[in-house]
Parts: sequence; C-alpha cells; structure tokens
Amino acid sequence: MDFITKIKLLQAYKGLNDTKTAEKFSVSKQNFSKKIKNRTFSVDELEKLANALDFDMEITFIDRETGQKFWY
Repeated sequence: MDFITKIKLLQAYKGLNDTKTAEKFSVSKQNFSKKIKNRTFSVDELEKLANALDFDMEITFIDRETGQKFWY
C-alpha cells in the first residue's frame, strides 16, 4: 500500500475530508490536494501531517534478502 492510500485511510479513520485535513496540516486545500496528486510530501511534511492527525509515524526499511526490519 502506498503512502497516499495510507493518508486517505487515516483521513477516513478520523472522519476528515481534504479541506479539514488541510486545515489541521496548516496548508490551503489547494496545496494539500496538489501534494496528494503529485506525491510530493517530504518526510518532515509527513511527520507534521501525522502529528496534525494525532498519529505517530514510523518509517520501516526492510532488507529484501533477509526480511530484517530497520526503523527510522
């Protein structure tokens, strides 16, 4: 599952549309929609978005050969 799908699922879980999410994220709806469409969130922005939605964020790197997980 890609990160845009995950953002949409988090929004649905919190009962938020793009307008309300953008308000919590402190950006315009147009800016938020553009970031969703173009997939241009930085890691810092994803952390800010997670915080705005009242979530913690983890990034996991998984070794393709061993399946070993490494967290950011």
